[in-house]
Amino acid sequence: MAADGVDEVLRLWLGCHQPPRAHTSGRAVALRVPGREWTVALHPGIVDFCPDATPDAVVSGSASDVDLWLWGRGDESALSVEGDVAAVRALREAVAGVTV
Repeated sequence: MAADGVDEVLRLWLGCHQPPRAHTSGRAVALRVPGREWTVALHPGIVDFCPDATPDAVVSGSASDVDLWLWGRGDESALSVEGDVAAVRALREAVAGVTV
């Protein structure tokens, strides 16, 4: 159920999709929970899905912990964060901007 919550935040709240080739200039963050993964890229003004991108950062944890973090109800301490921490924080800020 929590993995569906992660998907909802990314697909319904962020919801900006571009063609796959447009994703190469942004900082990509992969979100990994047991059995599922999403990769989104940050571009000026938009966040979009880019499943084929090589992520600059990876956030992983239980589906519940990742979902709570995306919604601003949990912090990074319950997660494993690897790579570009600034990209991870920028993603969280982008989500905060659309879920307020």
